[in-house]
Amino acid sequence: AATCTRKGRNNSHSGRIEKGAAAWNKGKKGYMGANATSFKKGQTPKNHRPVGSERITKDGYIQVKIAEPRTWRLKHIVEWEKVNGSLPKGHCIRILDGDRTNCHIDNLICISRGANATSNQRNKANTISPELNKAILMTEHLKDRVRSKNNE
Repeated sequence: AATCTRKGRNNSHSGRIEKGAAAWNKGKKGYMGANATSFKKGQTPKNHRPVGSERITKDGYIQVKIAEPRTWRLKHIVEWEKVNGSLPKGHCIRILDGDRTNCHIDNLICISRGANATSNQRNKANTISPELNKAILMTEHLKDRVRSKNNE
């Protein structure tokens, strides 16, 4: 309105809501949401991925879609559970060669979270050799078991 006045193009509209004017949402209740024609029931979006699809996380791990609508799990855990059953409580799966996309069962080891924490702090199990990494992790796992038995 100020620009129009400055340039001499005055009209009767000030840009304000006139007193007594009806609100744009009069008679409507709550959140209106998207248009009624935007989505139809049963319609699948363009970016839908079927069960069994894989994607890579920002950390470099592979995730597998295991159920609808959006249930994803890390592939190395899924592969380990296919062979060995469900993951024990308080344990995690480590990848021996450090390649997060290599989910072959020979490249995976299940260790306790305590052993995983100590191996991350003291003995870094991230060497080039998978055999050396396995030996470091197994040693830490054994030390963790001894500590837990001594605490009981």
